[in-house]
Amino acid sequence: MLRSSSARAVKLANDLTEELSALVVGSGVANIAGEAIAFGADKVYIVDAPLLKDYRTDAYVSVVDKVVKQANPRILLMGQTTIGRDLAPRAACRMATGAILDCIALGD
Repeated sequence: MLRSSSARAVKLANDLTEELSALVVGSGVANIAGEAIAFGADKVYIVDAPLLKDYRTDAYVSVVDKVVKQANPRILLMGQTTIGRDLAPRAACRMATGAILDCIALGD
């Protein structure tokens, strides 16, 4: 997932002159931080806990909500995966914002 979205995320961050941060959630995922940096992230937030080994919507929504409140990003991108399609609208609702699914391009 990192490879496919990283180039677009890096370009968007550069175009907006924003720092690019990545969020890695799961169990035993600390080693993925280096991958995110290698693909262009300036900062990586890691939430690594045994309870996050398997995707559970409520737990992951809580994690995203807490990290977003801490990091205060201008834009939050999620991959178009099964998890991303489940998580994005629910996290958006929790944060009282919108979610755009099936976006194929970003531009003016």
